[in-house]
Amino acid sequence: MPLTRRPLLPGEPDYERWLVFLFPLSWAFAGILFFLLPQKLPPCPLYHITGIPCPGCGSTRATSALLHGDFLRALWFNPLWVLTCLAALLVWLHCLRAVLRGKTRWRCDHLTRIENRLLRLAFVLLLLANWGWVLFREFSSASH
Repeated sequence: MPLTRRPLLPGEPDYERWLVFLFPLSWAFAGILFFLLPQKLPPCPLYHITGIPCPGCGSTRATSALLHGDFLRALWFNPLWVLTCLAALLVWLHCLRAVLRGKTRWRCDHLTRIENRLLRLAFVLLLLANWGWVLFREFSSASH
């Protein structure tokens, strides 16, 4: 994968500068919502209609657990969402460092067709594995 560290080109967007501000704002907004909303949130529409949880089921509870500092409980509800939140935090830390330290940025300029397909396949496999976990969690806890 052609990942290179280079200066920004003239007119190229500085994504890191935007993300440094947007990430904390989004978490502050999520925190305000979770602490101000009632404890009983509406159910997942797919689960409500079919009884089958969607791949994202548990994300709301996982976010609430993260905001309350309960990392293991958050992983139980939806591990892919928790890993996505952690990856977002790492990206934010990288962006903060890039903005504070210099003008060069990491850029992935060109993906080959095979690299693009492999990334898509990896995303689909992660989503399916997470859905398998969500189904396992739901139906194993329902039988007890």
